[in-house]
Amino acid sequence: MRRPCNSLRAAFENEGNFSESYSPPPTLDSWQTLGASTFGAPPKRIRNPSALAARSTKLRHRNAAGVLAIRIKDTYDPESGKTMTDLTNNHSPNYRFAALLADESEPRALHDTVLLQTSEWVAAPSLGALVPGWLVILPRRPALNFREWAKRGGDPSRLLDEAATALGLSPAEYLWFEHGPRAEHTLVGCGVDYAHLHMLIRPPFSGADLVAAAAADGCLSWAQLQRADVYAEADADSSYFAIGQDDEAWVATDVDGAGSQYLRRAVAGLLGQPTSWNYRTHSQAENVVRTIELVDVLRAQSAVV
Repeated sequence: MRRPCNSLRAAFENEGNFSESYSPPPTLDSWQTLGASTFGAPPKRIRNPSALAARSTKLRHRNAAGVLAIRIKDTYDPESGKTMTDLTNNHSPNYRFAALLADESEPRALHDTVLLQTSEWVAAPSLGALVPGWLVILPRRPALNFREWAKRGGDPSRLLDEAATALGLSPAEYLWFEHGPRAEHTLVGCGVDYAHLHMLIRPPFSGADLVAAAAADGCLSWAQLQRADVYAEADADSSYFAIGQDDEAWVATDVDGAGSQYLRRAVAGLLGQPTSWNYRTHSQAENVVRTIELVDVLRAQSAVV
């Protein structure tokens, strides 16, 4: 019998009045408009706030009825019978990825800056990035998780290869992980319920380190696989966590009891920041800016080579 996920679960429960609904943090121009007394000082590493602010405008745009209005590119999936609008309407008006998947002309927050994209997926800096170089990658075709996306013809392994190639990274220079909910409106979905991979560029720990931290409680059973087999062998009826680096991957299933943002909590523990895991309360704006800068540099270097 598995033990409860005590230490990481405790960090989750001690966070206070937790809510699964997403509320965007202030954008860069909000700091300048409303002042430090409201949101705190801008990140110290922003050397040219006005230039960066040009890449970030306010996310909230309300219509006459006071409802958040964002125009979404509708992508219809005949297998699930869902469109992007359907998925958005199933969530709060502040649906996490709405702006990122909207028309490029739409205003968006700095953490919704598109850094990499293909016809199948889009990548942006992660809100709440605990280290610089933290991306989220999500498919354009609606899916609850990447297991579902793979069963409909997507290839998560190729997606990772494409992102790494665009940045000139070898498979050993990044790690990735996913929280895979079995259904909508569960804690494993972190209040998002839309497939997304976390990709960490040159993190100060390895994939094996992250697995060890996530397994420390002994509450989850982890299986080691080849990266290419993770989604091919996934149980369609189970929630899961997946971690990978290079050709190796680790998967834990039946993880509903682990709580929300479990692997983010494990990362926070590895970094000695055990209370900073929650992206809703710790937007980590400085690391968002540094992620954009790092990706710009890597893409330029890759283009030269």
